[in-house]
Amino acid sequence: MQLRGIEPDDATAFMGFAADEEGLGDLVSPPRSAEGYRVWAKEQATAAPDADRLQLAVEAVGTRETAGPSAPPG
Repeated sequence: MQLRGIEPDDATAFMGFAADEEGLGDLVSPPRSAEGYRVWAKEQATAAPDADRLQLAVEAVGTRETAGPSAPPG
């Protein structure tokens, strides 16, 4: 695994991660549309660096697939 900046194309992955987290019951947040995730990912990809906060993606080295949380088998 490696860390990298968030790219606009990561929106779909982050939308899936949010659905996984909601399935765990640990996270309650307002619903966000697919367009909302696209806007957020684009904003993250183009945001100026902030010394107090980092927004990164975790990527599998071999496949370059964005990694994230997954719900336990149900």
